Amino acid sequence: MSGLNRLQLPFLPGFSFKEPNETKFNCPQTLTYKSGCAIPVPNHVMSPLEHLQLESQLGEGKVPYLTYGKQKKDPSNCQPSTLPNYVIYDKKVLKFDAYFKENIQNSVLEKCRIRHVHIYYYLIDDTISISEPVMENSGIPQGKLVTRQKLPKNCEGEFFFWKDLNIGTDIIIYGRTYHIVDCDNWSREYLVSQGIYVPPSKQLPADPYLKKRQKVLKHHNFTTSSTEDKLWKLLNLDRQVLRFYCVWENRDKMFGELRSFILQFYLVDDTMEIREVHKLNDGRDPYPLFLHRQKVPKDRSNIPSLFPIASMEPSETETDNWFNDSDFAVGKTIQIYGRNFLLYDCDEFTKNYYKAKFGIEDFHPIDIKTEPVTLKKINSVWPIDQSRKFIISYHLADDTISIYERPIRNSGLLGGKFLRRMQIAKPNSNPNSPEYYSIQDFHLGASVSAAGRQFIITKADDLTLKYLEEHEQKFKVNGVYSDGQTQKKDIQCGTDEVTSP
Repeated sequence: MSGLNRLQLPFLPGFSFKEPNETKFNCPQTLTYKSGCAIPVPNHVMSPLEHLQLESQLGEGKVPYLTYGKQKKDPSNCQPSTLPNYVIYDKKVLKFDAYFKENIQNSVLEKCRIRHVHIYYYLIDDTISISEPVMENSGIPQGKLVTRQKLPKNCEGEFFFWKDLNIGTDIIIYGRTYHIVDCDNWSREYLVSQGIYVPPSKQLPADPYLKKRQKVLKHHNFTTSSTEDKLWKLLNLDRQVLRFYCVWENRDKMFGELRSFILQFYLVDDTMEIREVHKLNDGRDPYPLFLHRQKVPKDRSNIPSLFPIASMEPSETETDNWFNDSDFAVGKTIQIYGRNFLLYDCDEFTKNYYKAKFGIEDFHPIDIKTEPVTLKKINSVWPIDQSRKFIISYHLADDTISIYERPIRNSGLLGGKFLRRMQIAKPNSNPNSPEYYSIQDFHLGASVSAAGRQFIITKADDLTLKYLEEHEQKFKVNGVYSDGQTQKKDIQCGTDEVTSP
């Protein structure tokens, strides 16, 4: 029996045989990989079994795949019918317009209510969702009525299919009957392409109560006494908000900085709120509201304090001097509860509002990115000390001095307590009887040596300035305080700040 006939024998007990010439029973590797591609092994000696398999394939007219492997198909040449359904029907949705009737109990104005809905059928997974367009001041919970899901068709476990939806049909979903009256153009074309007749569109019936209400409003002209009336503001100014972009400039105070805010003024009731604009890595908690919506008085200090009071905010019984729309303008600084806010820009609606009501045409924004002029004096030769800022505190009770370094973000310096509270001896004084710094040694431009460094005083806070003015004769050193008014103008913009050399 030849080898070819032996391979054609069935592999059954009694028909198996052992090849006497075969000595290697392993399956040799005929392909190797080079640069990610499979290539045949050179000088490969085929076993007798491989020869018989190759002869069998050639004798039957088959093409062997020993060298090149099976040919792959180009996915771009695939027909649409071969693509899976989740690719063919992705983002394909049928939209139908429908309505349902809702009975009203215990009402003399209406017996039923007609509500319009949209029915969406998702072809990718045969799910359905129903939503109702939101109507202002309807008093009815609207929006999503039925979430996206497979809806049961009957008690036999069947679900609604896209063939069950068409114009003129009624479907019952969870005990509520929906009447389909229209569909969009794409849904109509899809149903027609599937061989389904689509009837002409119908009109959605109007709600009888809304129709009656519109007829009453048409024949009656409701007016108010004046434009300052609350009802007039509600009807004409509801949801109209003036938006200003502002900054709170408090860098002249200790630990102060420039902070950005958005001021929103509601025209319907003359209330305002202030929202803080947070920046990346600003180190502040992400609270959205800096001042919650309320009526803000123009001068909080002139409001008489009544006791007892029910709330912390002032009411109309304490004052009638509130902020209104005429108090805001681009480039103007307003004071809100002791804080000065500079309005540097506004949005388009605010510009159009002020242009129509007040005739204002100039809305040029103010550049707030310029750095303020500082009063520091740098005498250090080290570049790292050029930006360091310190605060000297002089304690009048025991003539002690403490120094605090202001932390600067991303500077690599920790900041905090630089020198604990102690008496500091003047340089070149006798160690046995040292001469310590006194309050007379502190003034603008004075130099203080401490901890091996020399500090130059550049600013003073309001409390220090007030103390120096009250004891002006005591601190006239080298003519520094010869003109008290000039001194106040020069140092009022800064804090008690010093710089190390």
